[in-house]
Amino acid sequence: MGRRYTAWEYYRLAEVLRENLPGLGLTTDVMVGFPGETGENFANTCRFIEKVSFSRLHVFKFSPRRGTPAAGFGDQVEPPVKEERSRALLELGEKLSARFASLHIGLELDVLAEQPFQERSGLYEGLTGNYLRVVFPGNDELKGKIVRVKAEKLRDGLLEGSIII
Repeated sequence: MGRRYTAWEYYRLAEVLRENLPGLGLTTDVMVGFPGETGENFANTCRFIEKVSFSRLHVFKFSPRRGTPAAGFGDQVEPPVKEERSRALLELGEKLSARFASLHIGLELDVLAEQPFQERSGLYEGLTGNYLRVVFPGNDELKGKIVRVKAEKLRDGLLEGSIII
């Protein structure tokens, strides 16, 4: 793909950032099915993602764009293979996101209150500075405010907690 850095350099940078910015949420975009991608390449990608331990993944499938060099490359990956690999990375991403969120249980978090939580009444939801979605008791008076929430548990990929007064 013509990157000007190696996987090792990327990993090392992630480690330096984490050492200097505790609680850093590190996300990445991952393309599956680039022409020539082998099963071994994909397995290496999965291992690398696991090693870096991203807090969130955005996964998408390669699709040829007219006029780009990659559109004319041989060894196009078949759509069912791209679909399978995409699904596998989405599952890995969910696991890593849950792992990252669980590290915050018991901590007091600053949360930007955004909107009522649609799935259960009486709750509000918002985001932390490192993009963790948090659900807590609240109402529209909180909208747009930064509130302090103690994260108490993880349910369905969301942190749940109580406002600290």
